[in-house]
Amino acid sequence: MKNTRLIPLLVVGVLLVGTAIWWRHSKSRTGSETSGTNEVSEVALTEGKKSNSSPGNAAERVGNSDAADFAQASAEQERKFARMGVTPGMTKEQMQKRLADWSHAQREAVTENWRKPIEFYGKVMDQHEQPVASVQVHFIWTDASVNGSSETDKLTDGQGQFALQNTTGRILQVWLSKDGYYVPKTSQNNFDYAAGYMADPNNPVIFHLLKKGAGADLITSQHGASSTLDFSVSTPDGSPIRVDFFSQKVGRDGQMEISQNKPAYGQWQTATGWSYRLAIPDGGLVETGDEFPFEAPTSGFQPVVEFKFQKGDTNWTERLDKTFYVAFGNPRKYGRVHVETTMTTGTILDYAINPDGSRNLEPK
Repeated sequence: MKNTRLIPLLVVGVLLVGTAIWWRHSKSRTGSETSGTNEVSEVALTEGKKSNSSPGNAAERVGNSDAADFAQASAEQERKFARMGVTPGMTKEQMQKRLADWSHAQREAVTENWRKPIEFYGKVMDQHEQPVASVQVHFIWTDASVNGSSETDKLTDGQGQFALQNTTGRILQVWLSKDGYYVPKTSQNNFDYAAGYMADPNNPVIFHLLKKGAGADLITSQHGASSTLDFSVSTPDGSPIRVDFFSQKVGRDGQMEISQNKPAYGQWQTATGWSYRLAIPDGGLVETGDEFPFEAPTSGFQPVVEFKFQKGDTNWTERLDKTFYVAFGNPRKYGRVHVETTMTTGTILDYAINPDGSRNLEPK
């Protein structure tokens, strides 16, 4: 019983000393949690963050408790000790060696994730599936270096292809840029080699850039110092308000009509529903998810778009964030409108209208 009574306190002592050493080591380097160096120290202390209760914390709780010996530790604590190889009956020297071996193994296992061989093959195409040459490709990857990451730059060749080889790390990010092109934010640019990503030179990752066209002179929601119109839809008599795209004003006149039914001020916590309605009587709206909404469609416009939200329904939300193509007037004019509102706030409107009747909504 003599040795078993000492185990909780000895485990605490050894872990605290190890913690201090690892902390000084990690503080001497720079980088974020993804740098590899800090992660090595952190995971070694928390057993890879597999749970919210680390072996070190378990040992501390036992050491600070009134438990007289190892046998009084909880079943979960015993399992954590067992995973570290600490068992009843060990001598002080045996425990110290076992903890040192365990810590070394943890550090090596984590460090290995930051030393995965990295190979990457990509190809850049435009919106017409034509290769784009001389695209600037910036690579940055987390690794076990002092800074926790490394980076380099490449250019695509005449076939739009590029590659990264002969390096090691964990997570690779790929960023593209080229004058005269838009870069979609929706493109995948993170590749985790520790999670099993494997590159195939015969099947490169395809990236798409959008070649800039001839922009149009658009009328926008830019109003004074603000790029949006911010307003309340509520009116004293509950009637809808209208937005005049051309004068950038909200009032009784305009091309688009907005009405809503929202909880009264101070009652939103108990509210069970709300609604929001957009209408263009002499035209319509069509929702879009295009990242670059630069060309309005020729059809599909609906004169009224209404959203109704009821707690318990699958579409329940307290926030509305939508983009629409709009058409109105005679002769026809086209534009795009982005609407943001919540159950408890006013409306933020961002729009662009082509006044010459063209469906081209790309800015100059």
